[in-house]
Amino acid sequence: MSTAQFTTPLIVVIPGQLIAASLWNNEFINFFTNLNAEGIGAYSDNDTEMRANTDPFPSGATSRPTAISGELERIRFQFVEIVGGTYWYSRPATTISDLDTRASALAARFPVQTVDIGDLQVTDPKINDVASSKITGIITPSDGTVTTLKVVDANITDPKIVSMSASKLTGQITTPQVTDANITAIKLASDVPAAVGLKSIQTKTINMTATSVNTTANTDTTISSVNTAKAVPIVISLSVPGGSVNSTNPKFQVSLTGATTLNTKVSQDTAITGANTITYQMIVVVIEFN
Repeated sequence: MSTAQFTTPLIVVIPGQLIAASLWNNEFINFFTNLNAEGIGAYSDNDTEMRANTDPFPSGATSRPTAISGELERIRFQFVEIVGGTYWYSRPATTISDLDTRASALAARFPVQTVDIGDLQVTDPKINDVASSKITGIITPSDGTVTTLKVVDANITDPKIVSMSASKLTGQITTPQVTDANITAIKLASDVPAAVGLKSIQTKTINMTATSVNTTANTDTTISSVNTAKAVPIVISLSVPGGSVNSTNPKFQVSLTGATTLNTKVSQDTAITGANTITYQMIVVVIEFN
């Protein structure tokens, strides 16, 4: 390891020489003035010394240095890991600037989707954008018969079914069975012709509890915003879940009290038989026109 890069001592004292104050003070001033990065000896006197490096965290345990040379060796080790070369001073195959440029080009070509892709984002125009030539041999254009493609249940979605014309389905479906749970507002809206002027359909299931004769259960339910001048709520069902209570003669009322508020009421004008309270379940469809 090289020594100090400045003259030391300034004066070599000989036996019997008087050490004057100026000599003593000048030696210390010389030392402290040059005790800096340019004056301290280097740790690269030869290639072996210059290449020396030490792992600061071998096997998950810290390796603490006891001298500045040890500090340099551990810093050099980290440089070797970063540049991926044989020595800490090897030129890296790719610089950080190169990586940044490549990442920017990749992001521009393949932008990252920042939101989840839901069913409503897969629309008929997007599906129809696929040229028929790309699916030749998988679905025969004339009748829609599936030939070589294996289709799982999760891949058969409403938009994909709607995109098939009636002519393709002729003779393929005879007596389908549809349950109530499968008839949703979204599915109804997708099948209504544009000429009807239908803008949206919302279905709400509302539970209301009445506690005594002539008591009215009054509930406000939040809905998606609609134009109240062009929207109408319709009650399609009024029931008592889990059983029935006789002699209540329920009367119901439903109205839009605001763009996002659906108000429902139900009352009874005769005695409740067999229970102190009764819970009614009302299913309301809010239809909005253009």
